[in-house]
Amino acid sequence: HSIAAGAAATRGGLTFTLADAAFGYACNSQGVVSGSIDAHIVYSVAVRLGEALTATAVEISRSSKASNYRIDVVRADGKLVAAMTGTALISGKPVTV
Repeated sequence: HSIAAGAAATRGGLTFTLADAAFGYACNSQGVVSGSIDAHIVYSVAVRLGEALTATAVEISRSSKASNYRIDVVRADGKLVAAMTGTALISGKPVTV
């Protein structure tokens, strides 16, 4: 996180990046290449410099063409920092490592 000018709070870009990474791992976890086609995030509290954050992605629905996820970003004390929803397009191609 970068430091906001004159404050010990951080900006939301890295919180979004953490949520987006969890989304990416989740939508590709079933061995089929998937890519984000939509993502929305709502920030509920400010993050202070040095706070540890955890992102957890849960699949809400999945068809042969698309999947939907809810990603929560929380502080170490369990307080919700941000909630993201995302939709992924499923390509049908296998993930290769």
